[in-house]
Amino acid sequence: NEADGPTRTGSVMGTPSYMSPEQASGLTHLVGPATDVYGLGAILYALVAGRPPFETSDILLTLEAVRFKTPVPVRRWN
Repeated sequence: NEADGPTRTGSVMGTPSYMSPEQASGLTHLVGPATDVYGLGAILYALVAGRPPFETSDILLTLEAVRFKTPVPVRRWN
């Protein structure tokens, strides 16, 4: 069963609300240390704001927001 096997090389993986724009775009060749820094920033944002930088009811809309939008400043949440 393919679902039980290892992850395919080049697959996009992660939690959409915490993905970097290059991950959300599927540009796996651009994923590197800066991607990890972005993810850490998204986690810190969620800790301070009480919610992730991008969150919608639909995964594809969340990925689109990550790719094209600027997060709401934390001050608006707290």
